[in-house]
Amino acid sequence: MAVPERRPALVKAPVAEHPLSPVPSVAPSTSPPTTTVMLSARVPAEVRDQLKMHAVRHRRTVQEVVLAALKDYLSQTASQT
Repeated sequence: MAVPERRPALVKAPVAEHPLSPVPSVAPSTSPPTTTVMLSARVPAEVRDQLKMHAVRHRRTVQEVVLAALKDYLSQTASQT
Protein backbone atom coordinates (compact mmCIF):
# COMPACT_ATOMS: atom_id res chain seq x y z
CA MET A 1 0.00 0.00 0.00
CA ALA A 2 1.50 3.33 -1.07
CA VAL A 3 1.79 6.15 1.44
CA PRO A 4 0.06 9.32 0.21
CA GLU A 5 2.36 12.21 -0.56
CA ARG A 6 2.39 14.87 2.17
CA ARG A 7 1.58 18.40 1.17
CA PRO A 8 3.83 21.18 2.43
CA ALA A 9 2.52 23.16 5.39
CA LEU A 10 0.79 26.38 4.48
CA VAL A 11 2.74 29.51 5.23
CA LYS A 12 0.76 32.23 6.95
CA ALA A 13 0.70 35.66 5.36
CA PRO A 14 2.12 38.53 7.41
CA VAL A 15 -0.49 40.12 9.66
CA ALA A 16 -1.24 43.75 8.88
CA GLU A 17 -2.15 46.25 11.55
CA HIS A 18 -5.76 47.34 11.88
CA PRO A 19 -6.66 49.82 9.11
CA LEU A 20 -7.73 52.43 11.68
CA SER A 21 -4.44 52.15 13.52
CA PRO A 22 -2.69 55.52 13.97
CA VAL A 23 0.42 54.20 12.19
CA PRO A 24 -0.64 51.63 9.59
CA SER A 25 2.17 49.48 8.28
CA VAL A 26 0.27 48.38 5.18
CA ALA A 27 -1.52 50.53 2.61
CA PRO A 28 -5.33 50.35 2.68
CA SER A 29 -6.92 47.73 0.48
CA THR A 30 -7.60 48.74 -3.10
CA SER A 31 -9.61 45.64 -3.93
CA PRO A 32 -12.77 46.14 -5.97
CA PRO A 33 -16.01 46.43 -3.96
CA THR A 34 -17.27 43.11 -5.35
CA THR A 35 -14.58 41.20 -3.47
CA THR A 36 -15.91 39.39 -0.41
CA VAL A 37 -13.97 38.48 2.70
CA MET A 38 -14.72 36.36 5.75
CA LEU A 39 -15.88 38.22 8.85
CA SER A 40 -16.45 36.49 12.15
CA ALA A 41 -17.73 37.67 15.49
CA ARG A 42 -18.66 35.92 18.68
CA VAL A 43 -22.33 36.30 19.54
CA PRO A 44 -24.55 34.52 22.03
CA ALA A 45 -25.97 31.26 20.67
CA GLU A 46 -29.50 32.61 21.12
CA VAL A 47 -28.76 35.57 18.83
CA ARG A 48 -27.27 33.26 16.20
CA ASP A 49 -30.35 31.04 16.33
CA GLN A 50 -32.65 34.06 15.98
CA LEU A 51 -30.61 35.26 13.02
CA LYS A 52 -30.86 31.89 11.29
CA MET A 53 -34.62 31.68 11.88
CA HIS A 54 -35.11 35.23 10.60
CA ALA A 55 -33.14 34.42 7.46
CA VAL A 56 -35.18 31.26 6.81
CA ARG A 57 -38.52 33.00 7.40
CA HIS A 58 -37.65 35.79 4.99
CA ARG A 59 -36.03 33.49 2.42
CA ARG A 60 -32.65 35.19 2.76
CA THR A 61 -29.18 33.90 3.47
CA VAL A 62 -27.57 34.73 6.78
CA GLN A 63 -24.95 36.63 4.78
CA GLU A 64 -27.63 38.84 3.20
CA VAL A 65 -29.23 39.63 6.56
CA VAL A 66 -25.91 40.41 8.25
CA LEU A 67 -24.73 42.55 5.34
CA ALA A 68 -27.95 44.60 5.36
CA ALA A 69 -27.73 45.04 9.15
CA LEU A 70 -24.10 46.14 8.98
CA LYS A 71 -24.78 48.62 6.19
CA ASP A 72 -27.72 50.10 8.13
CA TYR A 73 -25.63 50.37 11.29
CA LEU A 74 -22.73 52.03 9.49
CA SER A 75 -24.98 54.52 7.71
CA GLN A 76 -26.70 55.43 11.00
CA THR A 77 -23.42 55.95 12.85
CA ALA A 78 -21.97 57.94 9.94
CA SER A 79 -24.95 60.33 9.98
CA GLN A 80 -24.51 60.88 13.73
CA THR A 81 -20.95 62.18 13.37
